[in-house]
Amino acid sequence: MENVISCTCQRWKQRPFDHSKLAKMIQQHGLPDVLAKAMLARGVNPDDFSSYVSPKLASNLPDPSLIADMDRAADRIAAAIIKGEHIFVYGDYDVDGATSTSLIYMFLKDAGAKQVSVRIPERNEGYDADSESMKEAWNAGASLVITVDCGTTAFEAIETAKELGMDVVVIDHHEQAEHLPPADAIVNPKVAGQSREGPFLHLAAVGVVFMVTIAVSRALRNFGWYDQRKEPDLKQYLDLVALGTVCDVVKLIGVNRLFVKAGTLIASQNTRVGLKVLSQILNITQPLSTYHFGFVIGPRINAGGRVGPSSLGFRLLTAVSEAEALSVAKELDELNLKRREIEAAVMYQTINQIEAQDLGDAKFIMAIGDNWQQGVVGIVAGRLRERYGLPSLVVTVEDGKAKGSGRSIDGIDLGSIIIAAAKEGIITDGGGHSMAVGFSFDIANADKFRQFLDKSIQQQLNGEDIQQTIEYDAIVAARAVNLKTASQLKALEPYGAGNEEPAFVIQNALVNNATIVGSGHVRCVIKGVDGGSVRAIAFRAADSALGKVLLENRGEPLHIMGKMRLDNWNQRETVTFNILDIARA
Repeated sequence: MENVISCTCQRWKQRPFDHSKLAKMIQQHGLPDVLAKAMLARGVNPDDFSSYVSPKLASNLPDPSLIADMDRAADRIAAAIIKGEHIFVYGDYDVDGATSTSLIYMFLKDAGAKQVSVRIPERNEGYDADSESMKEAWNAGASLVITVDCGTTAFEAIETAKELGMDVVVIDHHEQAEHLPPADAIVNPKVAGQSREGPFLHLAAVGVVFMVTIAVSRALRNFGWYDQRKEPDLKQYLDLVALGTVCDVVKLIGVNRLFVKAGTLIASQNTRVGLKVLSQILNITQPLSTYHFGFVIGPRINAGGRVGPSSLGFRLLTAVSEAEALSVAKELDELNLKRREIEAAVMYQTINQIEAQDLGDAKFIMAIGDNWQQGVVGIVAGRLRERYGLPSLVVTVEDGKAKGSGRSIDGIDLGSIIIAAAKEGIITDGGGHSMAVGFSFDIANADKFRQFLDKSIQQQLNGEDIQQTIEYDAIVAARAVNLKTASQLKALEPYGAGNEEPAFVIQNALVNNATIVGSGHVRCVIKGVDGGSVRAIAFRAADSALGKVLLENRGEPLHIMGKMRLDNWNQRETVTFNILDIARA
């Protein structure tokens, strides 16, 4: 199976694992072969099995003081609480920003802060704090500004805050520019001097904020602040940490996996009014999981920042009454429908634009349109990346100014290319990381930008063709796709970046009863050579190469790659094989 090239032009590869440990993993823990292989492929040793499946927060959480500037930040925030200072919190407009802002706000209030105000910018105001927001904080009487999920590159804003006489604590996780702004403390695992292998490197901003609350609470305890008042139970915030961590698509390994594992348990208790009410509106009856966070709850919280007021997510997560939460939740759900309609329209236009071109041996895709909704261009770029298997950029133009987002593929570091383009003046602004970027440029420079992208990607490829690789964990018989196996695989959860959901291949299978359902999904029945059969579905595949092979198949055997998913319908649990890719046998 190592050299299989699928109908979507992806090369299949089995995830590597230590074969010498397979027998021990199976025998020591009584695991089926498929689960043992998946465990080993994720670096879990037989002796670490129990701690991986049931990690303990108290014994696995590193000391927050390992992050530079943590103690300085904690002392300053603790002092502001004790002295009753006005604290001004500036957050970002995505889910990580909303959860970060909500967490620090509620902690400050629970810890006894007298006055806390919050500012979340609208998307059209741009990312990061600005001078006007700092003047707003000063005019409101704030003496301490805390930025969350932003601030590491907010030079002008922080310089303004310092000139006005305010102190600034930055809590962030984004890559730094060449220098750092003059904040009083910058708590960011990615700033210069931090270990690139440290336990906090992959934290989302909300994870960094949670570590700050631990340090601040410790400082307050040392100051005797809790001698006469109740100390906040920090575990109550872990549902927010899990939500923001999953939605920011950071690696679910180490501390992040610990946070999400514990946070989903907290979320299942339905103690947060906003999440409880939103779940009721969406008819979520089972305990909240990473799936709900990433694909159901998260998009609705994000909808505020994309096509409506950015503060809605914060208001939902900090709501104290069901009436308040219900009003906000309904608005977010309606905005999400609007977002999906806008996204579908932009997607339709980008596909028409791209397929009118001769892609030939193109190494990337860039679609440009007038007045496309800025809040959806990143989502559409991701969809195009999935569809064409190429780095994809989507740009919206208004009054000659272009703003865009890009999503890359493994092996192409789009972030470094965008940063280089900004340094050379080809674009006016840009940043991000290897897989996701944002940028701005003068539309007159569009051709120059295209040429720069093409040259830079060619250099990274170094003469090689773009070849997407998709990994699977094991080859399975159709009969093995059952309730027992799917239930056992839950030991690997939570799934996410860095801890991908296991994928399996059913070889030489036949496809029966293929039909289009819902919004372009293809449903079918897979029958294996062992005589077993399983229900299957390929999402959003009807007009793709994968969907066409399924729909037009006339008894030809196929190798089918997919994931085992438990479905609960009318209180009856079943298994569905979610098809990722297919190859001719």
